[in-house]
Formats: sequence, C-alpha cells, structure tokens
Amino acid sequence: MRRRTTALLAVLTLLTALPAAGLAQDAGAPERRPVLFVHGFSGSGGQFAAQKLRFVSNGYPESWIDVVDYNSAANIANSDVVEAAIDAKVAELLAETGADKVDLLGHSQGTFVSRNWMTDPVWGAARRALVAHYVNIDGQAENPGVDTLALWAGVPIGGSTDEPRPTMAGAKNVTIPGQPHVEVATSRAAFEEVHRFFTGVAPKHGVTSVEGPVRIAGKAVAFPANTGLAPSTVAVWPVDERGVRLSSAPTATFQVTDGSQGGGDWGPATVEAGRRYEISLSRPSLPTRHFYFEPFVRDDLTLRLNVSDPIGTYAGNRPGTMTVTSIRNKELRGDQGEARDVLAVDGVEVCTPALCPTSKNVSAFYALDVDRDGRTTPGLGDPVISRLAFLSSADVAVTTGAGSPETARWTLRSRGSATERALEVPRWDSATDVVSLQWHDFEPDEVVPLQR
Repeated sequence: MRRRTTALLAVLTLLTALPAAGLAQDAGAPERRPVLFVHGFSGSGGQFAAQKLRFVSNGYPESWIDVVDYNSAANIANSDVVEAAIDAKVAELLAETGADKVDLLGHSQGTFVSRNWMTDPVWGAARRALVAHYVNIDGQAENPGVDTLALWAGVPIGGSTDEPRPTMAGAKNVTIPGQPHVEVATSRAAFEEVHRFFTGVAPKHGVTSVEGPVRIAGKAVAFPANTGLAPSTVAVWPVDERGVRLSSAPTATFQVTDGSQGGGDWGPATVEAGRRYEISLSRPSLPTRHFYFEPFVRDDLTLRLNVSDPIGTYAGNRPGTMTVTSIRNKELRGDQGEARDVLAVDGVEVCTPALCPTSKNVSAFYALDVDRDGRTTPGLGDPVISRLAFLSSADVAVTTGAGSPETARWTLRSRGSATERALEVPRWDSATDVVSLQWHDFEPDEVVPLQR
C-alpha cells in the first residue's frame, strides 16, 4: 500500500506541475481536449474503438484519445490500482497535448469507477480540477461534482422499456430512444451528443475512410482481467475474400512479453485500407486463435484480441467442428421481428428470439457443437455460456475435415440496416484452433471517404 500511495503521489505531483497551457487549435475549429474512456463490467478499452474513429474523423489527433483497461471483475478489491491507472493516463494525456484538463467518459461500472476517482476524500478535489467535462454513460446516478452529461439507454438492462430511466441531479440528462446498454456507449447517436457536450458544436462526420496504407495496433489480453497474454505471438496475415491466407508468411509479427495489468501491447502493423486481414494469436501448448476483422477504414490502434481461457477451453476441443465467436459492441437483438439483427452461417440464422432476446444484452455470440453430435439443433443454446453476462450461444455444427467445404460464410444484417455484411473464413477445427469474428460497431452506410 505504501508503494502504491507513493506512486499515486508522484503522479498527482506531476499533474499539478504541468503548465496550464492552451491547446494549439486550428482557426475556427471547436476547442478540443484529450479524451479518456473507462469501460464497464466485462469490458475493455476496445469498446471505445468506434468512438475513437469518430473523434479522429472529426479532427482529434489520434494520440489525444486513450482508454483505461482494468480488471472489472475485481475493481472493488483493486480500486486503488484502477484509480492509479487513471491518474497515470491523465498525466500522459496532459503531457502529450499541453492541455490543463481532460474530457472523461465512463460506461456502466466505469461510471462508479470514475465517480470514485473524482470523489476520493484525499485526492478527489485535485482530480476534479483536471476534468473539464465528464460523460456518465448508463451507470450510477450520483453527480461527481464536475460538468456532467448523463447519457442513458432508452432500453434498460433487462429490456423493459416501461422501467423509468434514472436522472442525475445537476447534470445534463439525455436518453437515446431505442438503444440498449452497450449500444448507447458505442453508437453514432451517442457520439453526436458527446461531441456537442465536449466542443459545443455538432460533429461533421461519423466515420471517415481513407485509401492506401493504414496502421493497426492494440492489446492481446486475458479477458475480463485485461492482463497481457504473455508470452504470445501476434501475426498479421493478408487474406482473400474467403478469408484464406494469401501468403505462407505473415506480413508482420509481434512478440507479446508484458503480462501485467494494462499490458499485452502489439503493433503497429501497416496494412491496406479496404482489404481483409486475419490476426492470429499463438501461445505455447494452447489452441491458436484466429481473429477476422472487417476491412479497416483508417488507422485503428485500439484493437483488442480478447481471450478467455476458461470459456475457450470449455467451448473448444470439439473435434470435427468449428467453435466461432461473433463479437460486436452493439447488442444482437433477435426478438425484434423484421427489425431484428440477423446473424447467420451458410444461410442458417442462429441468433433467434430465444437465444438473442433484448433482455440478454448479447454482445458476443458463441456458435459451437453444444452436444458434440456433429449436427445443428436449431434453438438449442449452451447451458453454461448462455448464463454469462452479455453472452449467448447456439448449437451450430460447422463441420471440418474431409468432405467439408473449405470455408464457412458468416453474415450479419443489423437492425435498421438493409446492408448485409459477410465474413467468410476457413473451417478451422476446434481441436486445435478457435475463431473470433470481429464485426464493426458502426454500419457500412455511416462510412464516408475523407475529403482531403
């Protein structure tokens, strides 16, 4: 404890010693400050990736946007560690930008973490003095004592729209109709509210795309502890439209050696915008993880290769079939009739009303041979995975090996969108390999080319 207190004092001493310099702003541009995001329970900094793309698309320098990754399953016991991590990130952002304050966001459990950080009986006043604006996203309702936007989901956790929404006294309260708990942190509608609150003006864009080389980077972490997966090897592979590798060697390889809280860094790698890539994660004596992303539209440095070994061990090792996780930080809602999210493999819809109800807030969907019989049983979920927060599952036997097709085609049509997206991938056998499909949190029709 003495060592942590000494480190915290050193960080706060640095913060108070930083000059209160004004930021260099473009003539006529809205005032901008560095931005820091604190995720919620069973989350990671990757949940802010889409919002970071939107901030950068609207003139923020990439290095001005940062996130705090922490162990959300143990934040109460480790609150001093989490708060010291926020202190360190704030200090880094102020030193990077020359600003005297940051703009802070917390989501769900991250709102409790953020409020505790700002109201600490010893350090709270000094910390509040470093926060220009704070966004409290669908979490606690106690005002932390700074200029606050309280952003609420129009669809509460549990799905009952009859439940009255909370309000925060002394804050600007905004409820976004029709959006549930995770989406309200990652959506364009939320970004527009946040941008106006931070800068006083509406954003000009959602996500803008570029052509040519872009950089990608992030962390490989044990989830939800968010400790670095070390030792491990991260490799970036160009693939064709079917997800099949185009070369016998990766275009970039990184060794992950930091296994600490907040560790796991890899990258940056240079890739081509608009092209498909696989990112593999290999560790000694463990199955290889294959992460397939939709094409990158611009620099994306907040990627997360999240691995839960307990769930992976349970869901994997079903020889002769694939185990696939579809991840999107916007709930999959299968119970909305014609306006539902449609997730399918080889044309078979798997995210049914029973398996993806609004009340479940499904952000990650596991497809696996639940009963190990080599056959798909429509509507059958796994009894273990489906009990976990934000997760659901289905008995989907995508066969591998002799006589099976080389690839499987996964499609997603989001509610409210007419565009069907696809990620076709090789049929890796779950005995040795596990697949994660990483869908963009934004829709294709939001992306517009950057006008230089």
